Amino acid sequence: MNNPAANTVANAATNTIGRKTLNLNDLIELGLAVPKFEAIPSDIVVKIAKSQEELENLAKNLADRFDDCEFLAVRSSALIEDSDKESLAGQFKTIIAVPKNELNKAISEVIAHADKFLKGKLEKFSIMIQEYIEPDTAGVTFTRNPSGGREMIIEHHKGRGEDLVSGKIKPEKAQLYWTTKTPKAPLPNFAESIEAFKKIEKFYSHPQDIEWCIKDKKWYFLQTRPITTLTQNDYEQSLYLDETLPKNTTFLYEKTEISEIAPRPTQVTLDLLEKVYEIDGPIAKVYSKHKIKYEPKKILKIIGNELFVDREEERKSLSPKGFFGLFRTIRNAFYLYRIRLDNYEELFEDLKDAITPTKPHKTIQESLETLLKNYELVFEVNLKTGIAIKKLENFTKKEKIPLSSLLSFGDFDEFQNLKLNIKTDTFRGNTIEIADETPFIRNECEKGKKPEDAVNWWNNLSPFKKKLFSKPIQNAAIYNRLREMSRWLVVKNISDLRRLLLSLNKKDVYFATLEELTNSTAGTVKEDVCKKRASHHASFIKFTMPKILSGTFPKQTQKNMGISPGIAQGILLTEKNLNDPAHKNSREPSKILLTKILSPELTKYFDQIKGIISEQGGMLSHLAIIAREQKLPIVVTSGNSADFKAKEGDKVEINGGSGEIKSHLNTPQPLVSGKHFEKL
Repeated sequence: MNNPAANTVANAATNTIGRKTLNLNDLIELGLAVPKFEAIPSDIVVKIAKSQEELENLAKNLADRFDDCEFLAVRSSALIEDSDKESLAGQFKTIIAVPKNELNKAISEVIAHADKFLKGKLEKFSIMIQEYIEPDTAGVTFTRNPSGGREMIIEHHKGRGEDLVSGKIKPEKAQLYWTTKTPKAPLPNFAESIEAFKKIEKFYSHPQDIEWCIKDKKWYFLQTRPITTLTQNDYEQSLYLDETLPKNTTFLYEKTEISEIAPRPTQVTLDLLEKVYEIDGPIAKVYSKHKIKYEPKKILKIIGNELFVDREEERKSLSPKGFFGLFRTIRNAFYLYRIRLDNYEELFEDLKDAITPTKPHKTIQESLETLLKNYELVFEVNLKTGIAIKKLENFTKKEKIPLSSLLSFGDFDEFQNLKLNIKTDTFRGNTIEIADETPFIRNECEKGKKPEDAVNWWNNLSPFKKKLFSKPIQNAAIYNRLREMSRWLVVKNISDLRRLLLSLNKKDVYFATLEELTNSTAGTVKEDVCKKRASHHASFIKFTMPKILSGTFPKQTQKNMGISPGIAQGILLTEKNLNDPAHKNSREPSKILLTKILSPELTKYFDQIKGIISEQGGMLSHLAIIAREQKLPIVVTSGNSADFKAKEGDKVEINGGSGEIKSHLNTPQPLVSGKHFEKL
């Protein structure tokens, strides 16, 4: 018997047949195996719902057409089902393994359920009768991760698909990136099926949710529908990454702390960062000073217009592979351990001298040279801050106290004179990004209330432990403060460089290269070239890349991390909606900012919010330093959507010490249309 679907669909008006049925016809056209099926258009459904005689005649007719099939499936195919905006998955009744002599009863049950769900509007409901294949294996494929990832996810189990889609069982799972080779086959003819899934997505130009089954090693396609949680923009980003990322090789690109201070760098900022990392740059000079063998690598990667660090290349700069690489790793670890932390007063004086206003530079070259020279001091402070905090973490790893609370616990009495009485009114921006012209945020180190959990922990320590922990806590707190001062120095130098760039009176000057800007004459800066670069940069603004881009799937072991202690409650709002009048006038005045990255620019919202939840960010980020001083709780999520289900508009409680997030508390009123965090 030939599949009757093509004739059925062709002879019925498409506005009387649901997408579930029409999509199966598409799959047949694509040359894929689809069990035989027949459509019952909505106008016929209305008729048989009113006449038992017509129902029985139709059922007998259909049974004859499936004469070589032992069992059938009666499946819903509502006209409002499987649309681009709403799937209504599982909302209508499906009956499987139906004997042909019971087909009329099964059709009646499916119609009765739909009639109730649609409140009598059966003109919106069609039915599909399909050959039922008792599967060896059944499964569902998402051609892209519904939470926003670019990977394909395949879930399957031995047995019927209804147990899987209803959530009754825990399925086996396979996942793969489109840019990598097909993994070891967990199922027969797996590679061919992957190509079929890709073909289906390309046909619809949108990620698909596909149901399938395997019988005697043959794949049958039962349904395809769009993944409605993914926008067309999400899809375009996945396609862009498939095209851009390395193929069939291992790589690991990550947004690190440098990404936080220049998340979408302009051309001149990117050139500046590359100079910082080059062979005779400030980082290499600081490492050399401490006898650390450092081999500069091209570690900065621009994906779209966002900044990533190539972690593999970064590792090679200090710890290359091989026997000699192992020797260098051990040697470098030894010299890193020997770095002194007791010269913080000397570093403070150096910072103060460098930050103190001086005569403005007259040329871009002079300004750039000063910036790179001062960055040696900045990196020296950053390096020692990392060592101080790592030592504190090692000393207290067995203690039940969050590191973020300890960083806010340091006794500032001993270094109150580490304060800068310096005018900063000429400073502009808060990051190393040359295009950051936001008002400068100056945060002083003030004595204040210490975290309660840290106070209780300290009071319960023995005198021996207090003596043991005192110095590591003090060092970490001091260097944590010096690191914020080093940011001031960067902002001062960037402000001076920006002044000179703007004096050129060139449009889109931030998209000139450093070479063009320092080539003695402004004539080397071509406005049309800069405009083209700026346009290319802007074309990616619609994308928001994940924190990590990789060709493999690392194990998810990270948990939510508290990086600024304190407890706060409020409704979750993104930066976009924070100033919306609807939220300003709501009965819930407390707000928790929901963000992708801890940019220092977010300090402008500190007077409006009670805390922050971020997808990305670290203990040493500049915003974390400022937040700890301001007693503003911050939690960085694990990146695992299963660990964090809150969405914008929900009321949450965050603990910036432990990293705990209590979500879905009672919300006093609907505030926004819910949007999942992982989609922001």
